[in-house]
Amino acid sequence: MNPSPLPEDASAFRLAQEGNRYVGEQCRDKIVEIHSERSAGSLIPTVWYLLYYDPDASFKAAEVTFKSGQKTASTRPFRPSTPLALTEYWTGRSLRWIPTRHSR
Repeated sequence: MNPSPLPEDASAFRLAQEGNRYVGEQCRDKIVEIHSERSAGSLIPTVWYLLYYDPDASFKAAEVTFKSGQKTASTRPFRPSTPLALTEYWTGRSLRWIPTRHSR
């Protein structure tokens, strides 16, 4: 049974819950960054990018893109997500610290 479709103006937090369906088990609930593009004619963005911590990826990131409430892409970006290192991720309840060689 498919879940009900998301509204076009779904919030970033609602999309974060939905994004868990499109990433691996090791990435679920480990959001590092959420950002959007400006939307013409609206104060609410229609395109959202959710970046997850992925320990198996080259740059430790997996990205899920939503447009108008629908998933349009799920990739592992070929670029570092932050200048230093991915050191924190959001679990929906709190931030967790991931020790890296840059954070010591």
